[in-house]
Amino acid sequence: MIRLLATVTAMALIPATAIGADAASADSIRQWIEDLDDDRFDVREQASENLTAAGKEVIAPLQAAALGGSMEAGFRALRILVRLAEREGPAIGDPAMEALKEIAKVPERAAGRRAASIVDGWKKARQAKIYAQIRELGGSILQQSDGVTMVKLGSDWKGGHRGVDLVQQLPELRSLSFEQSTLDDDALKRLEGLTNLNRLYLGESKIQGKKFALLKSLTGLDYLSLKDMKIDDEALEPVGEMTHLAHLGLDGTPVGDAAMAHVKKLVKLQRLWLSGTNVTDAGLAQLKDLKELNRLEVPETKIDGTGLAHLKDLPKLTYLVLNDVKLSDAGWQALATLARLETIELKNTSTTDADLLRLHNFESLKRVYLSGTQVTDEGVAALKKALPRCSVSK
Repeated sequence: MIRLLATVTAMALIPATAIGADAASADSIRQWIEDLDDDRFDVREQASENLTAAGKEVIAPLQAAALGGSMEAGFRALRILVRLAEREGPAIGDPAMEALKEIAKVPERAAGRRAASIVDGWKKARQAKIYAQIRELGGSILQQSDGVTMVKLGSDWKGGHRGVDLVQQLPELRSLSFEQSTLDDDALKRLEGLTNLNRLYLGESKIQGKKFALLKSLTGLDYLSLKDMKIDDEALEPVGEMTHLAHLGLDGTPVGDAAMAHVKKLVKLQRLWLSGTNVTDAGLAQLKDLKELNRLEVPETKIDGTGLAHLKDLPKLTYLVLNDVKLSDAGWQALATLARLETIELKNTSTTDADLLRLHNFESLKRVYLSGTQVTDEGVAALKKALPRCSVSK
């Protein structure tokens, strides 16, 4: 059983007795609460023992005593709540922990500060225990580049769907990956209620998108990666209703223009990955109202660039990736209308010096990537002369 905090173990916790006793009367509970501040030590001890054994009926009075009683009564009330919380479970442990959390919301009181320390220690101890169980089942705990902790249930995961229930016990989890796992659509049901989950990676799993509607309960989700999943356009219909999404990865999926009819509803979308999809210029046209979009990646797609003309009024679009795309002359003309761009990637395209001339009036341009193109050193020099603050990588 988890010990809530090192300081708690030093509190000389009272042994729990008669845990299965009948519920105490309201009068008895009231008297025991008063006795926590009695001048006689043995009376205070007996009251503490009675309250510890009485059950969940004492939780609310103990919460009040912790914040409103004397220092002695408050300390004892807090100590009893800790002991009740250690029993774990919905009957007594969970309500007692909720009471401690409420007390912790009053930092101006000594009991509130003590409770905050206890709750924090409990969270850390519980988290460590769950992390250990996840590792035993083949999962891993990773630190992402920005310091966010990710739980990954990947190719070595042996816990199946029932093991995913461990994730439910991490209500503050922000990043979760099922990438390369054997988990299927039914695993998504077990994520309901994780409202703090911010990033979800499902790529290369057995999930087919049949139950994406379950993801709508993840109201804190900002980043959804479906990379390399075998999903169809229709699977994205419920995703289109997740209007809080800011980042969507569809790279490597077989989705096409019909899927963009759902993506266009994501009014808060900032980054969209479409590499290797079946999206064409007609699909790009459907993105014209995504006013928050600042990065669009469409490498290895069937577009010729003409659809870019529909994006010229997007005020925040500053990063465009067109690697391995066959831009037509009309496509270059459309690209030339995106004068707000700060970064353009044109790797492995047929870009020539003549094409670069179209970028000379891009005053905001800071970076251009041109490896694998037909551009010469002279063409690069001319671009740098026109845009001296622009970095060109060839």
